[in-house]
Amino acid sequence: MHLSIFLGKRFHATIVVGMLLSFLGGLIIVYLPDLINEYRQGSVAHPRYVTDLSDDRKLIGVTDSVFFGKVVEQSGHFNDGELPETHFTVTALEVLKGTIEPYKEVTLTQLGGTQKSGSEFRMADVPHLLEPGEIYLFVTNTRIEENWHAVSTKYSHIKIESPGLNVSDDELLKSKQAALLRVRFKDAVENEITFNPNNQ
Repeated sequence: MHLSIFLGKRFHATIVVGMLLSFLGGLIIVYLPDLINEYRQGSVAHPRYVTDLSDDRKLIGVTDSVFFGKVVEQSGHFNDGELPETHFTVTALEVLKGTIEPYKEVTLTQLGGTQKSGSEFRMADVPHLLEPGEIYLFVTNTRIEENWHAVSTKYSHIKIESPGLNVSDDELLKSKQAALLRVRFKDAVENEITFNPNNQ
């Protein structure tokens, strides 16, 4: 049996997790018994997306912010007994979509981290937490109640690889990778496809 929920809510019948409106920050279908069992074991959860998040236009259609940002620090954890989240302070460097102000610090929450038992939990397609000091392109949704930005799928953050040692933030934003991502996601923003459950 499938169970559907929007993240930020408790587990109910089938799990359909709505990006940023939801807890994960991506539209996901998972089998609830498997997810809970793996969570308790300190293992990984294997998500199944209800829309093709590899299509940038569809990804943009279920998110509200796209920006380059630098991870300042891991700032905390949240675990209410269901799935653990890890929080990060991130400085927004350049905004491609949304109302985040450039050079403002925001809180990002990533599904995964240390459970109350002390064991680790991860999503299968996101084996590593964000790295402080690194710059990423983020595609997020806002958890309005807490004013957090959610990143949980492999499509919601892309690390900008440094071309060498002692490269400044400005140089990274001018790198070939950043330039290609900028063009790619500006195009996706202009041509976004809003999620329609009847036409995935």
